Amino acid sequence: DLEIAWAAVWSAPCMLAFLGASLRRHRGLALRAVRRQGISLGHACEEFRGDREIVLAAVQTDALALQFASKELKADPSIVLEAVRRDPWALRSANLALRSHRGLVLAALESHARLGGVPVLPCIGTSLREDRELILEAMKNPDESLFEADQELTEDKDFVLMAIRCTPPLHRYVRYVQAGE
Repeated sequence: DLEIAWAAVWSAPCMLAFLGASLRRHRGLALRAVRRQGISLGHACEEFRGDREIVLAAVQTDALALQFASKELKADPSIVLEAVRRDPWALRSANLALRSHRGLVLAALESHARLGGVPVLPCIGTSLREDRELILEAMKNPDESLFEADQELTEDKDFVLMAIRCTPPLHRYVRYVQAGE
């Protein structure tokens, strides 16, 4: 019964998982569920995981709902940007090409600086791990690790010193590293 389904999804969006097949294909119910609890996108039918409006509503409620989006929407820069602005960890669910998109990674780093959470660098694509400026920007956040940078950068003493200077809790050790201690 549609009326009962509306009430169930409103009170507990995860109830979407327990609805019959025809009700799970009801677009309005899916949209209502993800607007209340974005992660309920994981209980939506495949069709709705590829529906731009439903996925956008889901990531606006819970950025980590991106993991349940279709491959096409995980490759949509505007959807991914919306998600990483709300939670930088959503970057891990983005298409690999977008995890190498400098602008999106910088948005995730900015979000991380503002909101905290888990580090961004483990999620980025290989090509950005050798981007000196991006790595230095990331090092401004003490949660990020220089170990995620390209090996060539981590073996460059001058670069490592610059990175240490950028990292708030570590900058006080620069004089010891320079002195060879």
